[in-house]
Amino acid sequence: MMSRPLATARKLLNAEWQSAALLCLSDQGPLHYAELAQAIIRYMGRPPSEGHLTRVLKRLTRDGLITAESDIDHHKLYALNPSGEARVRTLKAIANAVAQSTDTDTSEVDPSGEAADEQNEAR
Repeated sequence: MMSRPLATARKLLNAEWQSAALLCLSDQGPLHYAELAQAIIRYMGRPPSEGHLTRVLKRLTRDGLITAESDIDHHKLYALNPSGEARVRTLKAIANAVAQSTDTDTSEVDPSGEAADEQNEAR
């Protein structure tokens, strides 16, 4: 059974579009939908599928990580709240830990933490 912190980390890392939205809001401050969409495309290098960003923003709002308030022109302005800021700190800490890791290539790591190449060589 997976420990709670590991399960939380895995959930964070599997939510790439949510993480991208949070990181963009952290780096660029409150943004309107179109601005946030463009920031995410620049960050991810590709656009989300049709309607996906809307679902991501609704989920982040529902989960209490961002706020969505109407501005003077009745356009939504998305911003991090304290819970979202805490999530961003966690994401950045994970990214820093990975960057400082002695393992340079984690693409060949299986869930047990052993390199797939090492397992294949042992067989």
